Amino acid sequence: MLVDGHWSSHEGGYALKLGEAFLGQVRQRGGSGIYAECWVVSLNGKAIAEDSRDRDYAQALVVQLIADELDRIKPSLERLKERLPPRDCFWGQDSYSRWKNWKADKEIAGWTFHAPTPHARRRETKC
Repeated sequence: MLVDGHWSSHEGGYALKLGEAFLGQVRQRGGSGIYAECWVVSLNGKAIAEDSRDRDYAQALVVQLIADELDRIKPSLERLKERLPPRDCFWGQDSYSRWKNWKADKEIAGWTFHAPTPHARRRETKC
């Protein structure tokens, strides 16, 4: 069983789970060659490296990869949070009414709520 934020034995190796966003794994490559004891590092199912013979190094690399990704997305997350309505707009009795009132207030302030056009989406993916 994977325990959030702790290394756990998992599928013949070890795994570190952080919420639903990250699953880092280290496992031995195996086989009979000189790389049989190398630890393969993967993050969210994508193999990153397989050159470490030291499990502790491989596990530290997983943590560093997660930390780097969190640092990379932090500015975007902060921008999203600035536009986020209060939590009570999503849960509890009358939450939809609170959402509608919050949305109306933001529309009065000049915010727009619409999906990008297909043309705009194409342009965003090219960058």
